[in-house]
Amino acid sequence: MTCERVKKLLSPFLDGMLTEKERMAVEEHLATCTACQQEKEELQRLQKLLATEPEQTPGPDFQQRLKTRLARQPLGAGHWWLRLSKGKIVTGVASLVAALLLVTVVSFSLWPGVRALLNQENVYHSYADPTLTAKSMAGAPMKESGSPPASSSTVERKLIVTATLEIAVKDVQASFERLQARAGQFGGYVENAFLQGNQEREDQVQSASVTVRLPVAKLDSFLAGLGKEGRILTSQRSSQDVTLQYTDLEARLNNLKVQEKRLLELYQKATKVEDILRLEEQVGRVRGEIDSLTAQLKVMNNQVEFATITVNLQKDQAAGIGVDGEGFWAQLQLAFWEGTNQLVQDAWQVLLSLVYNFWRLLLAGGILGLAIFWLKRKLKN
Repeated sequence: MTCERVKKLLSPFLDGMLTEKERMAVEEHLATCTACQQEKEELQRLQKLLATEPEQTPGPDFQQRLKTRLARQPLGAGHWWLRLSKGKIVTGVASLVAALLLVTVVSFSLWPGVRALLNQENVYHSYADPTLTAKSMAGAPMKESGSPPASSSTVERKLIVTATLEIAVKDVQASFERLQARAGQFGGYVENAFLQGNQEREDQVQSASVTVRLPVAKLDSFLAGLGKEGRILTSQRSSQDVTLQYTDLEARLNNLKVQEKRLLELYQKATKVEDILRLEEQVGRVRGEIDSLTAQLKVMNNQVEFATITVNLQKDQAAGIGVDGEGFWAQLQLAFWEGTNQLVQDAWQVLLSLVYNFWRLLLAGGILGLAIFWLKRKLKN
């Protein structure tokens, strides 16, 4: 039992509220830990000090003074709404209703975009390739970040690296399917994938995202072929050295295995029932920690051995209007048409949201209208 756990149990321990098993564990820890023993003695001194304090009771005139003060308080002084006029109440309620309707309309209108954002997952996984090059991501600005490498030359480095790209393609659904097929060709698998838009019509699929896991040795080859899908808008690779964390987990796991071996030896020699039960509890706790650390090492090894690449696809508007994307004026033309297209899409989404939520808005408006009508009648009466 740790010191932190024992300190939390000291108060119920002194009050005699622990179970027999917990009480024995606390006593066993206090016998070997000076700090926890001092904490216990401090709590005991505090209990004795509080026991000597006399109980405080209100004076004999307390009730009379309270009644006098309440009698002086004007009726309705504590309720600001009772001091409002009928006109202010009606104006306030009308403003509140208008605000609620506006928020409802805007919320429902923006819901398709919000839902699409919620469906996207920013995945950060890893690979253990100490060589990071921008050659495989040519054609897009490269951002690289990473933690400093491990200083020890005798320990194998464990690196976690993430690669994320955004590509503008002519046919989102076709590229989406090709990326998933390429993952299998390179000995990997698709971890996450989704399409946004009308999947029944390929020309209406607007965006997609594919997250794949690949062996580290095949990562650069996989990335080198992504430029064929379309225009690479952004790309990013980052590395993180987790050698220290991995070594720490391994050391803790080895220590726990040694501890388990000693406990099992003591268990074989134990003759008293009390000792056997206590050793069984300790062996169970150690084995639980061993299983937990083993699982953590397994996950970390998977992250190190396999790279994770997230590719976000979006429809290339330049391909639809015949802009090659080269030159100053071409970029201005592309920006204009992309902005116009986005405005049309947003207006269409707002219209569809209003139609889709028509009955909900009608029901909400009816309920609020009845509430206003009832409130006006109450105020007139």
